[in-house]
Amino acid sequence: MEQKAVETRQPVATGYVTSGSLQIYYERRGDPSHPPVLLLMGAGCQLSLWPQPLLQGLLESGFQLVLMDNRDIGLSSRVKAAANPSVATHLVRYLLGLPGKAHYSLHDLVDDCRVLLDHLGLSSVHLLGYSMGGMVAQLLSAAYPERIRSLNLLMSGSNHPRLMSPSWRVIREVLRASQPTDNEGLCQRSFNFWKCIESPGWPADPELLWQQVKSDLQRGYDPDGFERQLLAIFATGSLRSWLCRIKAPTLVLHGTADPLIPCRAGRDSARHIPEARFESIEQMGHDFPPELLPRLHALLFTHLQQVETGQKHPTRG
Repeated sequence: MEQKAVETRQPVATGYVTSGSLQIYYERRGDPSHPPVLLLMGAGCQLSLWPQPLLQGLLESGFQLVLMDNRDIGLSSRVKAAANPSVATHLVRYLLGLPGKAHYSLHDLVDDCRVLLDHLGLSSVHLLGYSMGGMVAQLLSAAYPERIRSLNLLMSGSNHPRLMSPSWRVIREVLRASQPTDNEGLCQRSFNFWKCIESPGWPADPELLWQQVKSDLQRGYDPDGFERQLLAIFATGSLRSWLCRIKAPTLVLHGTADPLIPCRAGRDSARHIPEARFESIEQMGHDFPPELLPRLHALLFTHLQQVETGQKHPTRG
């Protein structure tokens, strides 16, 4: 059931949709008559991580936005399951191209998205996916090409094991043996992780970053859910066999200094998606530096507008 939230600069409707045994939380912002954009977040990330200036820019450019918390994070349901398999073991298996175990795969997150689109009565949408959300967006575009107006990927990739290995610093941070149980420790660990993957050209303001991780923890961060999402990525494996099925005009944006998902993984998606356009951004890591938001908005808006007006975008290698 959908209810109106307090209006800020744009109308916001919030609600839950049932997907199997789970409740998926979503927000719908902007004018419902405007072209819709479904935004999909990365592993361990809540919809609150989307930068407000980027969202406001898209709203003011004439689009409505649908945001969701993926299963296992934020205000959405947690998957009831036994103890998680070892993330370290399954990361090694994944990087070696071996199958892994998980409580669900990225295809289940695709089903969550489809259920939400049906619930909202949206026959077609633009997709904007960040990191793991970009992987889900690619699978959704391949499985339901008639429902996707355009595909827009931020810091994502083809999930091919030979191309996806993070930096050793990031791996060490993800696989730390001790898991804090107090809020201060969880905030510190999250803070340290974001510092590992920030853009070297635009390091995050420590005070603002600490406020963000503290706010996210209070809203609905779940370390076990984050682990289950990582395992889903490992278990799904390479997306290459799906990418050739994508028919939507595709824009791939990736930072050259991304230490979590290397730029080569984004290029690989662009190579395997028919007529995809690739744009690299110098010195961008795996975060959203405020200094780069105007450029990201300009690239995304241009692509979305070209699709809406029937223009063909140039392909870049």
